[in-house]
Amino acid sequence: MTRVLLCMRSGRDREHLAGWLREQHEVETTSGTLRPDNDFDICILDAAGLHANREVIAERREAERPVFLPFLLVARRRQVIRNREALLSDVDDVIWAPVARTELDARIGALLRIRTLARLVQQRYISLANQSAAMVLVVRSERIQYANEAARAAFPGLSDGVPVTDLIVPRYRHLFEEYMRGLSARVRGEPRSGPLPAPTHVEVQLNTDGERWVHASAAPTFEDDDREFLVMMLDVTESKLRERELLESRRRIQSLAGQLVSVEQRERALLAGDIHDGVNQSLASLRMRLDLLNKARDELNLDEELSDMRRILDEAITQVRSLIVELDPPTIRESGLAATLSWLVEHFRSDHALDVSYEGSYEIGNIPEDLQHVVYRATRELLFNVLKHAPGAHACVTLEEAESQIIITVSDDGPGFNPGATTGGSGFGLFSLRERLRPFDGTVDIRSAPGEGTVIRQRVARPRKEIEDHEETHPAR
Repeated sequence: MTRVLLCMRSGRDREHLAGWLREQHEVETTSGTLRPDNDFDICILDAAGLHANREVIAERREAERPVFLPFLLVARRRQVIRNREALLSDVDDVIWAPVARTELDARIGALLRIRTLARLVQQRYISLANQSAAMVLVVRSERIQYANEAARAAFPGLSDGVPVTDLIVPRYRHLFEEYMRGLSARVRGEPRSGPLPAPTHVEVQLNTDGERWVHASAAPTFEDDDREFLVMMLDVTESKLRERELLESRRRIQSLAGQLVSVEQRERALLAGDIHDGVNQSLASLRMRLDLLNKARDELNLDEELSDMRRILDEAITQVRSLIVELDPPTIRESGLAATLSWLVEHFRSDHALDVSYEGSYEIGNIPEDLQHVVYRATRELLFNVLKHAPGAHACVTLEEAESQIIITVSDDGPGFNPGATTGGSGFGLFSLRERLRPFDGTVDIRSAPGEGTVIRQRVARPRKEIEDHEETHPAR
């Protein structure tokens, strides 16, 4: 049954109306002062009751929001009321005495229907909010008045009345507060300062046990009311973490690009040195002999000079071929990775006097050329590192297969180092080596310690199609 409160100073009017209303409603009467324990669905008051309870009425209406709590004023014609609109800022409807019963019933019914509709909207709103995966909050005067189930699940023990900023980590609270101040200013119609458009949301980190990020956006619950806002927090933790990974990858790529420039410059310097010390010296010597032959052709043994020039030219051709082979070994296309690594070991043993051996399979085939080039250059760089840091050590290159992986190991019994203290160094560097192998699902494992030598193991995944081809040509026995 509907609860009606009659808050009227006039006892005669109060009892008169109460007699009518008790037939359909539960009626409570008071002489003009509302108490905190008065519980009602609609309050009917006279001018004296309105005058005595303006502040209480405003507080009760505010406390009931968003549910509508109606107040009906009964005003006598002999009272001088100049502005009906001013009255409607305090109450919801005005009825003039003497009151007709049918009119009173109609006014009460209309107000109660609005209250019922407001309750229905609230129930549906709460139901929709609880079904939402986003956190939904009603914030009034910067404190939480309502939190849906998603918000309470994220913050167990969350109670009404706590400041909304308590949900945000301290270093991001000022962003949210600034966003809410700007939103309040827009609701009040204040012009925005600054050339930038007002933000539609703010990205903040929540004050939870695990790292959790949300896009928080807000809108006023009621038009032109800057006290209460509906705040929606949409979880963007996954995209935030992916964005961080992307930025970290970008930094790694930038670092790798810088290292690659150093590698290319070093390769150019080595190539220039080889050409200067080898091919260039041979060609210069050949040019000097031709000039000498031209000047003293009658005094020189022509057959002997031609034989020496042919020898010098053959040496230059051999040096050029050696450089070409070292830069792009034809064995990669002709014989595969195992033969290429075996040739590389022999090249370092003969041309660089490195004590190095090759162990492992000679039958690994069906490896893409680009992968072979990456592994070849990485292994070549690691052998150069042995020459640089452990020139008197014995080194070993091992090639083996393990399920769907190819494993290339370069080890030495040199002085070793502390892997945790290195930052990459020259050439590929440990970081660059990992980045080169990353597109092939490759990993690098470094095991070393001062005085205990070094073992660097490269693992690369054999492409799926290559695995199938390998299984067809190498069936299990």
